[in-house]
Amino acid sequence: DGLTLDSAHNAIPNVAIIIATEDGSWHTTIFSDEEGYFKQSGLSGKLTFTPSKDGWEFRPDAETVDSISSSLRFVGYETHYTVSGRTVDLNNDPIANVAITFTDENGKKITTFSDAQGFYTQAGLSGIYTVSAAKENYSFEPANETVDGPNESLVFHGREIIYTVNGSTLDPDGQPIAGVKITFKTEDESWINDIFSDEKGNFELGNLTGKVIITASKANWKFEPEERTVDGVSTSIGF
Repeated sequence: DGLTLDSAHNAIPNVAIIIATEDGSWHTTIFSDEEGYFKQSGLSGKLTFTPSKDGWEFRPDAETVDSISSSLRFVGYETHYTVSGRTVDLNNDPIANVAITFTDENGKKITTFSDAQGFYTQAGLSGIYTVSAAKENYSFEPANETVDGPNESLVFHGREIIYTVNGSTLDPDGQPIAGVKITFKTEDESWINDIFSDEKGNFELGNLTGKVIITASKANWKFEPEERTVDGVSTSIGF
């Protein structure tokens, strides 16, 4: 006897269980019931049990038993299914262009992207996948999810990574330069903030997100490098 179940231990009914001798000279077929249970009595010798149902694959794909009574368990996975969901922030507002990556047990990856409303869909999946979400300067929860069948509501919640930049302004002898204007801009040159180095040449600015371009300026001084770019990790820089 035995059971046909999915990976969540739900019964898979109407699975054909093909019972055959090793040489194929005899075979019969029985079916699992609504509880996923199957049974065949009056058997003898070494026999192979093979489960089969359209749209499903089973692990193991077959079991061989001898005359000793055995209890078999076949776990089924839908061979082609679709997973869909959404990527949103903590206010449930959409996050667009998030890479949703499906990684199978062999490490093969399939990637799709969320649309302007944060929705994504991936069809044609088969087997078990680890699903993760990624976008530059965002972290997502959960970090990943495992799927092995249809799912229409796999949601990833993202938050922008907030970081701090600090640094110093020094002359060629390593002495501090006070009163240097440190300008922070976005990648598209939108102004974020201006701050000034203190008497020790130090400066710091927090609550930054995304890619930031930083420049230093002071009358009668030239600074190297002309600019620095940071993008999401708290960083210490110098001019």
